[in-house]
Amino acid sequence: MAINLPLFFESIPSKAQQSKGRICFLHGWALNSEIWSPVVELLIEDYDVTLIDLPGMGRSPVHNGDYDLNYIADCLQPFLQEPAFWVGWSLGACVLAGLIHNHETHISGALMVTMGPRFITSDQWSSGIEQTLLDRFQALLAEDFEGTIYRFLGLNCNGSQQQKAEIRLLQQLVFCHGIPARRALVGGLEILAGHNAMDLLVGQPNIFWCFGRNDHLVPLQQESLQLFHEHQVKVFERSAHLPFITETQAFTSYLKASFGSTALRPEFL
Repeated sequence: MAINLPLFFESIPSKAQQSKGRICFLHGWALNSEIWSPVVELLIEDYDVTLIDLPGMGRSPVHNGDYDLNYIADCLQPFLQEPAFWVGWSLGACVLAGLIHNHETHISGALMVTMGPRFITSDQWSSGIEQTLLDRFQALLAEDFEGTIYRFLGLNCNGSQQQKAEIRLLQQLVFCHGIPARRALVGGLEILAGHNAMDLLVGQPNIFWCFGRNDHLVPLQQESLQLFHEHQVKVFERSAHLPFITETQAFTSYLKASFGSTALRPEFL
C-alpha cells in the first residue's frame, strides 16, 4: 500500500493584530511554492499565508502509487481542516478545482490563476492549448527530461513584457530544491490534460478567475470571457502566464478585493 508522505509547507503569520484569514497557495507544474514570494510580503499585512509544495516538486516527497487528483487531495487534507482561502496557479488551479469537486467544506474562496475551466481546447472552451501540443510535451519528457521542463517553463513567459527576467526566475526556481520527480511531472501533465471544471462557471459566487492578456500557454479568447460573471474575472493586460510576477501589485490588490468580499466561513458550498 502506498503511503502519503507529508508535504513541505511554510506558514507565515500576518503582521496585523487581527488576521483577515488564511490563504493557502498551490504552485504550477515542475515548480515550487517559492514562486509566490513576490506576493507574500504584500499579503501578510492582512492575511496569514501558507505555501505548499505539491507532491514530488520542490521539497515535497512523492509516493510510488498513482499520481492523480485523488492522491494530491489526500496529501492536502492536513491543510483542509479549518476555513481558508485558496489560490491555485496553472496546475495548482486544476488541483484546487478537484478539491472543490470533492466538496471540501473548508474552502472559503478560490482564485484560479491563468487556468480556465479546461486546459485543452474544446467546443465549450476555446482559450486553451491543442491536445497535440500537450501530447508532444508528454512524449519529449521521456526523451529529454530537463530540456522539456525548460521548454515548458519558457511557454509560461512567452508574451510577457518581462519575458527574459521571468525565464531567469523560473530557471532558478525549478531545480533549486532538487530535480522534480518524473512521476510527478508525468502525472501533472495528465492532470492538465483531463482538467474539466466547466461546471464551476455557473452559480459559484466564491470562485474567482484571472488571466494574462498575452498568455501563450492559456491563450485568452474574448468569447471565453463571456462565460464568466463580470465580477468574477480579471484580465491583466501586461501579463502572460505569470500575472503575480509581472503585475505583482495589481494582482495582490485583486486577490485582496476578491477575498475581502467573501466572508471566511466554515462552509464553502
